[in-house]
Amino acid sequence: MNINSIKNSVFSFFQHKLPQFFSNSFKVTSSKTSKIIGAVIFAVTLIGVIICVNSFVSAETSFRWLLLAIALALPFISGVSAAFTVRLKSEKIDKIWHFIFIFILPLISVTITECLNGIFIYDMTYLGFFGNYLVFLVFYFVFFALTGSFRVSYIVVTTLFFGLGVAHAYLMEFRGTPFLPMDFLSITTAMGVANTYNYMPNYKIVLAALMFIFVIIVSIKTKTPKYNLATKIVSRTFTATFSIILLLLFFGTNVFADMGIKPDFWNQTRGYRNYGFAFNFFCNTKYLYMSEPTDYNPDKIKDYVEGVIDKNETIIDDSYEKPNIICIMNE
Repeated sequence: MNINSIKNSVFSFFQHKLPQFFSNSFKVTSSKTSKIIGAVIFAVTLIGVIICVNSFVSAETSFRWLLLAIALALPFISGVSAAFTVRLKSEKIDKIWHFIFIFILPLISVTITECLNGIFIYDMTYLGFFGNYLVFLVFYFVFFALTGSFRVSYIVVTTLFFGLGVAHAYLMEFRGTPFLPMDFLSITTAMGVANTYNYMPNYKIVLAALMFIFVIIVSIKTKTPKYNLATKIVSRTFTATFSIILLLLFFGTNVFADMGIKPDFWNQTRGYRNYGFAFNFFCNTKYLYMSEPTDYNPDKIKDYVEGVIDKNETIIDDSYEKPNIICIMNE
């Protein structure tokens, strides 16, 4: 085969075969309203990137220009995604694709939360990546099993973890420690001092927000195909059973803890950086409350203390004036 024939083949592929493939496989629709919405999303997000461009330029990473290029491209991608709806013409392939996509979306979700966490997927350990992926997959499965809707599952879970991820990003910036489930117990205190901080987003938050907007647009446009009754029962039963088994093993046994799947209690910040945000946040939920020891009885403690005092004949002198002792603990 000579060079001319190769050129003709390539030219024919891009001019005829590729457009014909897309024409036969996909259906692209739009409306005046969707185009206006797409234009607004493009303009607003692009302005947001421009306002925060200095955060990208001054970022302490060798990839800052690449990240800025991605940030500038995402508004266009989101705008086009909002303006146009792409559907597969083959109903059978469309049904299969939706089941495949629920396994792909956790990859994007991990990218979003880890962008907020200040690391990228290629920096993660295999265990950390798999743990984060599994957390998202279980949550997507749970909401799909409950609602039978891919759209609801994608929107709820992605929004939930994006919100938690943003809270984590700001807490790391303000106090230098990660966002833990225990922090919900001190939410009143947090609200009291919230107005004293500067919430100007950095490049990590901007990038994550742009990816989040894109995922939400795709999720809103996702239409769950009309599966037959048997497929609905099997799919929802499988996702529910898979999720329940994993959750019972995690919260009801020490199987995962014995495998090393547990928080880094001595240094939570190190744990979040090494194993990811979603993974560590979820793992910490198991240790929100301490379990009561076997045969625990407060009266026994009282009897023990009194026995020790009597044995040592301790004399407590209350005749002197007690000083005020101030203890400052830097945690």
